[in-house]
Amino acid sequence: MINLFEYLNYREFLRDAYEERHAGDWRFSHRYIAERAGFDASMFNKILQGKRNLTARLVSVFADIFCNDEREKAYFADMVAFNQADVFHFGANFQH
Repeated sequence: MINLFEYLNYREFLRDAYEERHAGDWRFSHRYIAERAGFDASMFNKILQGKRNLTARLVSVFADIFCNDEREKAYFADMVAFNQADVFHFGANFQH
């Protein structure tokens, strides 16, 4: 069983969690996720590839699909926020 708390990258978690669920249930597919999330089936693959980010609504949808409890949902939301945050280069802008 996939342990969400071992991940720092939400895309890696989604990929591994999807593969595990799909291996156990062939009906759990990109199309199933797309129907639950309200987008076309190719969007999930674009998210996994890093071509699309998750919106706040999709964070909630994916948390409902892939997380087991509120603690996992909170960690997943934080992980997404961390992964999608703009990187600030402190050293480049720091003035003495």
